[in-house]
Amino acid sequence: MNTGKPYYYPYPSPIRNNVLIVIDENVYDWKNPKIILLLFGSVRCRGYLLESRNPLLLGTYEFTLKVENILCTVGNFQNASQKNYTSNHKFSATCWNTSRTFSNQTYAFYDACPEAGHCFSQYRIDDKHTDCTYGQDEKRMLPQEEELCAPLRKHRFRCLAQHLTCMSIRDISLEQASCLNKCDTIMDERTLDIFKLDRRKNELDHRVKSTAYDATEYALMWTCRLNFNHYCDSFWDLKMGLDEQENVCQAWSCLPKQYRCKTGQCIDLSWVCDSEWDCSDASDEEGLLLNDNWSNHNSQLVGLEERKLLCMSLYSEKPSFTGICDTKKEYPCYRASVSDPLDIATNRPCINLTQIGDGIIDCYGALDEKNTIRGCNDDMLGFSFKVEETSCFEYVQVCDSKYQLNQIHPDPVMCLNIHNQSRCSENNDVVCRNGTCVKSGRCDNKKDCYPHGEDEYWCYRRFQISTGSYYRDLKRANRKNNMDPFNILSYPFASMKTRKTNHSLARKWNVTEQVSVLYAYTCNRGMSVITSLRNESSTILSCLCPPAYYGNRCQYFSDRITVVVHLESITLPPVYANDTILVLVTFRFLDVQNTVLDHQIFYVNPVLEQMYYIKHRFYLLYSRSTKYLDHKRQRYWNRTNIIEQHPYSVHFVLYSLVTGNESVPVELGLFHYPIYFDFLPAFRLTAILKFPFWYGNSSLDPCANAFCPLNSICKPIMNHDSPSFYCSCESGFTGKNCTQFKDECISYCAMGSICKSGHRGLTQLVDHPLCICSYGRFGPRCNLRNSACHSNPCGFNGTCHLTHDRTGKTPFKCSCTKAFFGEYCEHEKIAVRIEIRGQEIAQVQASIIQFYDFIFPRMDLSIQHQKVARGLPSIVRYDHDRTVVPEMGILKIYDKTWNVQYFVLYVQTNASTINLVTTPKHCPFTAISIPPMGKPFTR
Repeated sequence: MNTGKPYYYPYPSPIRNNVLIVIDENVYDWKNPKIILLLFGSVRCRGYLLESRNPLLLGTYEFTLKVENILCTVGNFQNASQKNYTSNHKFSATCWNTSRTFSNQTYAFYDACPEAGHCFSQYRIDDKHTDCTYGQDEKRMLPQEEELCAPLRKHRFRCLAQHLTCMSIRDISLEQASCLNKCDTIMDERTLDIFKLDRRKNELDHRVKSTAYDATEYALMWTCRLNFNHYCDSFWDLKMGLDEQENVCQAWSCLPKQYRCKTGQCIDLSWVCDSEWDCSDASDEEGLLLNDNWSNHNSQLVGLEERKLLCMSLYSEKPSFTGICDTKKEYPCYRASVSDPLDIATNRPCINLTQIGDGIIDCYGALDEKNTIRGCNDDMLGFSFKVEETSCFEYVQVCDSKYQLNQIHPDPVMCLNIHNQSRCSENNDVVCRNGTCVKSGRCDNKKDCYPHGEDEYWCYRRFQISTGSYYRDLKRANRKNNMDPFNILSYPFASMKTRKTNHSLARKWNVTEQVSVLYAYTCNRGMSVITSLRNESSTILSCLCPPAYYGNRCQYFSDRITVVVHLESITLPPVYANDTILVLVTFRFLDVQNTVLDHQIFYVNPVLEQMYYIKHRFYLLYSRSTKYLDHKRQRYWNRTNIIEQHPYSVHFVLYSLVTGNESVPVELGLFHYPIYFDFLPAFRLTAILKFPFWYGNSSLDPCANAFCPLNSICKPIMNHDSPSFYCSCESGFTGKNCTQFKDECISYCAMGSICKSGHRGLTQLVDHPLCICSYGRFGPRCNLRNSACHSNPCGFNGTCHLTHDRTGKTPFKCSCTKAFFGEYCEHEKIAVRIEIRGQEIAQVQASIIQFYDFIFPRMDLSIQHQKVARGLPSIVRYDHDRTVVPEMGILKIYDKTWNVQYFVLYVQTNASTINLVTTPKHCPFTAISIPPMGKPFTR
């Protein structure tokens, strides 16, 4: 009902009960909600509890995500709060830095921002996400004597040996660079693809790991593997512009529609004669006038002659220093390395156009080298001004009084004509050399100062202070949109047949019945379900909650353990190598009954584990009964009890199921993991289960001399420091000494199963026993048979393996013989056969044959397979399980001095087979252009 008054939802907030969500029904719009957020209560800070006297207006939702940290930093927010240093709810002032873990290890903590209100791990320092209020953890201000991220190094991305970042794999794809060498943003075009294609994810994961072991700046620079299209494109993407060096770009090939600079760089034709240098030698602007004959590439461009006429019009009579410089051959500028650059009578303000971009500073302020030397932000200089190597100022700062940071500013040459008289005080006013004031005459593309036109000197007309755009920023931002697709030419030039893949059409469902949009907002999590009552017109709305939530609207978090586990199948004893391993996971509370709170079951097939690395993920829930909630509350205030007592634990009990046999499962042993932080609402347990070296050795078997009571059998505990054992009750028996028998087990579980009373757990709300099924059976009582493999779906070319997928989406997987592949082993592997004729290639010590795929639009080369051979092989064969062959074959040979040469064997896209005789085509520039990671510069 609309009352016209604000109301609170939920009240109190179940997740953050110190934040109130206020909604006004009169103005509330479900599509554009207007929500007021108030803080009313307290905030835990380091060393004290911050208590609010009155409700504090927080503002937007985004602000509340960091409100606790901000409030603790500010201390007394809006003069409406006070600090309570005696409260037991405060965080530790030292973030428990003096404590140790249960394994006697120090916590991974570094106090990056002592003023912050919360504690966070040292692995979150320099991880591209700000945790400190003022961002100190991400400003590279922390000491680097020891690498804080070292324990996680193989899982975190490091930019440089001097820049020890701790970024996760997901953060590499963000647009804003955090690395000094921009390694984390070089892969920006792959943002949408990294986690869709396993091949690219594995490749990216390899790059992350490679930064952990080779910390040299050179190696990490190549590990980044710059976008193929960004080499020689006139923009600096690598440090010091290494991707734009002339000795590399001279071997580069431009696209048909691009203009090729004399330096070899490739730019858009529309950038030629647009009053902005894009070629580092200005061969697209003033330098274009020196061209009498076009290069073979540029002669094919349509419209280039018109661009040259435009250049002649722009530069035939340049406003600055008219009458002094010959603009057809010279570039006007104050001279560098002279005693008085302003004495233009002695120091003629002209240089030859061929001196532009030659690496030697001839113009004052390095105007002639603005595209070749480093500027303020490790990018090209542009119109920035370097006073000395350590002092650099952006274009807008040089002559602005606000930025006169030292005695050199304003610069006596660059700022001679700007704002040096009170009568010429506006931004665009200028005082000429003869003392004349020209109002609004600065950089207006008109010569107002006679005779030399100094009012038009050192003008960057593309700079816009309102938008903050700087040197060539707009072109850099648009280069991705202007990227043309590559046309890959085949080699050898014989046509080849391609295989077409048929794609099944997805069935489309149309929802005709309209449901109120309000239902989508009713459940905090989970799914809304509408139930119509029989013989009544009314309906009931319910919420189906995921395991992590509960409540009538799924508004409460469940206290839970998140488990991520992998069984290392290679450690299995040989006798069980072909068996399916059933793992019963029980979450237990240590009391008289050793109560099971929750359970999960998963299966491990050693054959499938060799094909896929499988991690099993699931929740185990705490009981929310009064007994267990009271116990957790009591433990929360008893630190000694938390350190010394660990009543919760997770057990992994392993059973062997003989493949193809419905015999009774054989219990192998268990792994025991105590839960040290059971007072937390959520905890993550990760484990790799490995059989110990002594398993199966009778002389080391802990059960050899052990005694277990009647109705039980001794089994080993496999992850204790020393061999130990437990007594496992036989099927149907339960209790501390296995003395109680559950009568229901006589008939409840199917024949060949194991009946475990009390193993379902309190959270399951089911009192029936748990049945451990034999191979091929499933269901709560093991009465159902898994017939997924009975029809022999893998045929004669593979073996069918049950996956025990609960969703039923993938009930089985096929392990194929070497000659076949596919979901059902229905495809025969296609061979790549290449006969090499290379008699003229002499003195070959060793050869590497590599097969690559192209990754568009970046034109990366992704290696798919490689072989190493002594000498030069005459025939190369590669049997693969793809529908098309790798798109490029490369031959890399080493001579007696171990110099390397590269040859192209073939280039074929969408080819189903390769069977050819070829003479390898030598790549003369690739030997110096391919870096260690195999990324070529040439096209």
